[in-house]
Amino acid sequence: MYQLQSGVVKPMPPEAAFFKSEAARILKVHANTITAWDTIAFFRIPHYRKCYEVLPGKFNRRQPLCRYQLWVLGRIKKLIKRLKSAERVRSYLSAYPQEFTFQAFQQEK
Repeated sequence: MYQLQSGVVKPMPPEAAFFKSEAARILKVHANTITAWDTIAFFRIPHYRKCYEVLPGKFNRRQPLCRYQLWVLGRIKKLIKRLKSAERVRSYLSAYPQEFTFQAFQQEK
């Protein structure tokens, strides 16, 4: 389960965490693809970015992904398949940010 506190998504114990290699296996893509999708999500989806802990001056993007982040990457996979272009996916994420919020994830569960 997750909770939204002060605009930050925090996992509530017990929470599964997924290394990017595990996410790649689950989503049936290469690990480099997960890294590329993670970059797209990180810069376009505020809730996604807030899942990463903040180290002095930067985000720790080496930490495992939470279920919400895995859900977002799965949605990005579907968009890439449908829109055929990473640039179109970026535009879609900017145009419809409400579809990728933490609340949308909770409602879909």
